[in-house]
Amino acid sequence: MLAQDNLRQLRQRIALRHHVAPLAAEEVGEYIEHRLHVAGSDGRIQWHPEALALIYEYSCGVPRLINVLCDKALLAGYATESFTIDAAMIQRAIDDTECRTVFGNVSARAGGGAMSLVHEALQKAEREKQRKTGDSPIFAQRATTRGAASASPA
Repeated sequence: MLAQDNLRQLRQRIALRHHVAPLAAEEVGEYIEHRLHVAGSDGRIQWHPEALALIYEYSCGVPRLINVLCDKALLAGYATESFTIDAAMIQRAIDDTECRTVFGNVSARAGGGAMSLVHEALQKAEREKQRKTGDSPIFAQRATTRGAASASPA
């Protein structure tokens, strides 16, 4: 595909091209563990065998697709505070990748799908920050109300 004349500039900008052959089903778990280890994982994250089977089934062993699903599943694990990635998280990652929601085949433009996992993780991070700092809209409202009450004449 990159050999097409209209892609000449793109071809020139790619410094390294390497084709990675699809992995066998039994290699998927090892591949994921290796990638996590290289990224600095302490080994706490566990993958259910059903999750690995679903990753292989969807990706056909293609590392790029494995990476996409794992990234989304890890984000879901973070959002749910779980160190265990199960088949339901992988199915949700697949649905997210395919722009489907867990409520059915609904386009991301209809309010679900493609960014749901990212949105959920960002909301969780914000709640955690607010919990740690006490910088919550509820706390701010209470402080403002107390301040106004003490400033009013008795």
